[in-house]
Amino acid sequence: MMAGLGPAPAPGTRPTRRNPMMLLLVIVGLAFLPQILATVGGIIGLYFLGYIGYLANIAFYVYFALNAFKMAQELKAFTNDQMLNPVFMWIPCFSLYVAGFQILPLVQRAKQQVGSQAPCKHIALYIFPLTTLWAFASDLNDVAA
Repeated sequence: MMAGLGPAPAPGTRPTRRNPMMLLLVIVGLAFLPQILATVGGIIGLYFLGYIGYLANIAFYVYFALNAFKMAQELKAFTNDQMLNPVFMWIPCFSLYVAGFQILPLVQRAKQQVGSQAPCKHIALYIFPLTTLWAFASDLNDVAA
């Protein structure tokens, strides 16, 4: 279960440990469910299934944005970086840019601060929408450990 949005964590606190595979499975499920529902609904004539698919698409984005926002808040608090604005994770395409080009260097810095020897995930995993949360959560777990 995801922690509430509440206030930002105190500066210097370690991030929360998450299960990256659950984040990945939920994101993949919410990404492909709408297309399956719309296709089946179109074939059998139940067009309302397409609208349910659209709602699942909205749920995909909200789930992505909530988790990415919370993880960015925790990373900002741990690194004490004032340049990262977690609110950018709510902007649909810009959030992928922020994940790849602002968050990834901060995660690398955070891993150096804790002395983790594990390398960060590749930038391609950060800018691809289905794997962004998985890569981010996996790297944050190395910082939290």
